[in-house]
Amino acid sequence: MKIDCKCGNCIHDISDFQSDKAWLIPDKNWENFWSEIYNAIKQSGKSKVEKEYAANSVGRTSSISAYRAMYQCNTCGRIYINNESGTLEVFEPESENTCKTVLNSLAIYTYDTDKIFKGSSIKRRWWKFW
Repeated sequence: MKIDCKCGNCIHDISDFQSDKAWLIPDKNWENFWSEIYNAIKQSGKSKVEKEYAANSVGRTSSISAYRAMYQCNTCGRIYINNESGTLEVFEPESENTCKTVLNSLAIYTYDTDKIFKGSSIKRRWWKFW
């Protein structure tokens, strides 16, 4: 995906772990989102591998469509958020001093699927994680 910002900058959604992208979960969806994950883990197999697989499958394919993508232009600070129908809405900063890295995180989490599935009877399918 490519977003042409009003300021002339281009925001590219081409990979994971982007500093200008985040996921928004409306508060009214928060509890149901986590309930689905916990229920999937509870109903999955007994091994840690099977439980992690279930959690990640539900987290990425939630039946309640709990989350939406959001992006921030690192040049001007505008924030783009998908609304409920998937259309991008734009929110403009009130001043030039607005933080342009609101969506960035100092925390780094890596998900090593090879380590999780090594020696497991579970087959890893790329579509289960998107």
